[in-house]
Amino acid sequence: MNTKDETQEQIAEKVKKFTRGFGIDCTFIVFGGNADEIIQLVRKTHKAAPDTHVMGRIVAPGLMQFSFTGVQWPNSVGNIDIRASSRPGPGYKDFAYEHGQNYTPVFVPWSTRRNMEEFLKFQMLKRIDVDKLVTHRLPFKDFSTGVEKLYSKPNEALGVIFYYNQ
Repeated sequence: MNTKDETQEQIAEKVKKFTRGFGIDCTFIVFGGNADEIIQLVRKTHKAAPDTHVMGRIVAPGLMQFSFTGVQWPNSVGNIDIRASSRPGPGYKDFAYEHGQNYTPVFVPWSTRRNMEEFLKFQMLKRIDVDKLVTHRLPFKDFSTGVEKLYSKPNEALGVIFYYNQ
């Protein structure tokens, strides 16, 4: 879905079509900086109850900032939970988990492993195209250049892949 030059209403209509009218349950906002406009867009794409109350979840693993300047909180967002996330989740740095033991699904239905398996499955089925996320391919010897691009020009460098010369 290419949305670069589209209005929020056009994007929301595409999302509605893609979700067959159901709307989105959860959105991850993975970038730093002001997210006011993105949150308002997300509100237009999330699922809604029969009484039109928007609901769902926004997860922010980055350094997202929002102020809602000029709008009334929480009415401007609806019944959307906004959650910060600062670590990979259950099983992180757990020796047994990292060597194959899973937690009980009732407590952790979406473990890191299950998320990765689903991601790889969708990538294999060509339902996720990560090539669109790659902005730079650099030899490993230029590692510091690539990292510098990510930090100093985040609007120009989204995904940097390093490769070894063979």
